[in-house]
Amino acid sequence: MKNFRLIFIVVILVAIAGFSGAGFAMKGTAKLAPAGERPQKEELAASGQASAGHALLDNPGARQEWNSIKQEIERLNQIKRSAVAERRRVANEILKRVEDPIMLEYINSSVVLLREYLNISVELRQHANARFEPIDAAATTYFNAIFAREGKVITKIDFKFKGEGVQLGRIMKINYMDPEGTPHEIRYYIKTHQHGSLSASGSGSVANVDLKELFVYKVLEYIGYGPKVHFFFNPLSPGGFFIATQDAGFTKVAGKNKKFEVFDHIMRDYESTPNAAEHDDARRNIIALDMISRVLRITDTTPNPGNYGLVTVGAEKSKWKLFDFRIHSAPEVEYLREKIFEDFCSGNGVFNYDFKEFLKGIFRDQATQQRKFAMAHDVVVTLTKAPGKKMLFLDAVRRAYDEVRGYAETNNDSLRLDLKVALPDFEHYFVAIQTNFKILTEGVKNI
Repeated sequence: MKNFRLIFIVVILVAIAGFSGAGFAMKGTAKLAPAGERPQKEELAASGQASAGHALLDNPGARQEWNSIKQEIERLNQIKRSAVAERRRVANEILKRVEDPIMLEYINSSVVLLREYLNISVELRQHANARFEPIDAAATTYFNAIFAREGKVITKIDFKFKGEGVQLGRIMKINYMDPEGTPHEIRYYIKTHQHGSLSASGSGSVANVDLKELFVYKVLEYIGYGPKVHFFFNPLSPGGFFIATQDAGFTKVAGKNKKFEVFDHIMRDYESTPNAAEHDDARRNIIALDMISRVLRITDTTPNPGNYGLVTVGAEKSKWKLFDFRIHSAPEVEYLREKIFEDFCSGNGVFNYDFKEFLKGIFRDQATQQRKFAMAHDVVVTLTKAPGKKMLFLDAVRRAYDEVRGYAETNNDSLRLDLKVALPDFEHYFVAIQTNFKILTEGVKNI
């Protein structure tokens, strides 16, 4: 029963994600392998006869079928972008093979296979149910204009499936020449806004753009705790709106070894030595992200190591970035949180850190509270006084507010907001978070 419950959960996740992911940009033609070239159901069943308690990872027939499925997906990637019907037909045929009960039992025998299954199923459902040209075309138009204004010449653009996250997503790779003629490659991660469309065209949005979401992205960028961000529309679909964040590992300096690592991918090193002093830089930055999240009233941040990480330059690990979050929309939550300092002291509520030893040791371990408060004091100094390339927190808040408000007023023919409602809500939030910041920073300074 345990195995089948797990399968059920994954299938439900896939069914949900199937309306929110995105597929590849495609070229060429493709055909499914003839039936005789892949394992038949009888072969899978026969090779799956295993004694109780043994994983089906030893099932050679199922393993061969799984590898064959992944090869078919590679062929699917070669179908012409214009061949929508053919793409859908092939995707549906592969889906039938993926969701065969024998294959599901095999997949359920390994966490690695389950992860592959989730991404593959999302991808196939997007091929079967959506067209991707609108978001690709909108992104291409936007970045062509941006790069041209900067004197950069784009030589190639590629798109591919963005496999993680609950929102529609694409990864855009741009090869270009700078004004001096030096070649570069840069990536952008594109998604709908939080309440955005679940179709690639950007139409049929669940709700309008929330100005607070755009504001948070800009604040994080200006204080150095978020990636560079762009906003753009789908001109062919009223209400279609997208957010593009620049790859935090991008550098224009030739030979510079710079990369971005999601914290979830490297957290094992921290979990194995949760109390090591060598992790103090990570602790300090995660505390900063926790405090910023509380002030801005955003969730799905520091307790989710898959939504933030660090930029590594050579042997140094000094720049941390939060690249995804959820923001509450009124009337779900009050923007002003008068008990924000008490919340921070206890590590409470939606900021649940008990499931990871390293995070629990930072925020909820009574033996390390003095260390947490000392690091929080350092964070307050950085956000309020320390000179540097990035803006101080309240300066960033003011700049982001002015820019997003102006953006909404200028582009409301495309945003289609009721500004009589959206702007007062945005202003209320803007005032409240400044009070949150004051309460939290004063509490830390007075410890």
